[in-house]
Amino acid sequence: MADLDPNVWYHLTERRVNFNSSLQAVNAHPVKVWPYHKDRHEHWQFLRLDDGKFQIRYRATTLNKQLSTCWFPRDKQNLPSQPCLSEANGSDEQKWMIEKWDGGNDYKIQNVLNGSRFNVDVHVGNPVYFEEAATGQGTDRPGQHWQFKSVANIDDRVYQTPITNMPVATGHTTSFPASATDSIAQPGPESSLDLSQHSGLSTGKIIGIAAGCVAAVVLAGLAVLYARRRVKLAKAQVRSDSLGRPSNSRVVELGDYERHELGNCSLVETEGRHPRYQGHHSAQQEPVEIDSKIDRRRNGLSI
Repeated sequence: MADLDPNVWYHLTERRVNFNSSLQAVNAHPVKVWPYHKDRHEHWQFLRLDDGKFQIRYRATTLNKQLSTCWFPRDKQNLPSQPCLSEANGSDEQKWMIEKWDGGNDYKIQNVLNGSRFNVDVHVGNPVYFEEAATGQGTDRPGQHWQFKSVANIDDRVYQTPITNMPVATGHTTSFPASATDSIAQPGPESSLDLSQHSGLSTGKIIGIAAGCVAAVVLAGLAVLYARRRVKLAKAQVRSDSLGRPSNSRVVELGDYERHELGNCSLVETEGRHPRYQGHHSAQQEPVEIDSKIDRRRNGLSI
């Protein structure tokens, strides 16, 4: 059993590349051995459980994720799973056995769920995977020999608490490249961000909002035009009424007779007689006969 201090961050690598490289994880890809960068926190904590197994945490992802086993059914050559980082849940997929190889200072790493038949292995430049344990003379696999080196102390006591078993969603599959030999681009100096995952609105939503704004503007314009047309019609009606009859006149219906009062005098129509003006203030004022042309125009007859 490995004697690993849970209060220490470790640099983990495989024997062939020594400590110039390290086991690390970037974005959603499975873990891989890449050139080491100390400032990126490419370190691991090995927290021993009561049964001697370990939970392995990555410094860059704090307590949120742990080294786990992700199922990968398309891999035909090896066990259909690979080491990866996943949400911490305390299941057997996230428990590990770490023991020394006989006659050396290297270690072998095995997953509890897969059993001791398979070791964590790696081909240079590719993700780590599970391979049958190397046994017997001439079957040594250097990719299964792992080395540890302490780099910093863990001062936060929260890291001393193991993650207990929590429900794990069934039917969940984590997809990775088609095989352990598929190449993955080496990360650059700075981790890139996928801006499409952080955009505020999708293209469809933006188009919908723009169409709604255009429709609102069109409707507002139509409403203004309609209101202006109503005002013009009302003014035209008032103008038409004012041309047909003086503004200070009023009509009083008197059966077959009609009286139009014009200021201080009125035009009185009587059946069978020409109209005459009659003053309001002088009862003795003599009637004045109106030319017959006025009577004809009054009744809409041509002159």
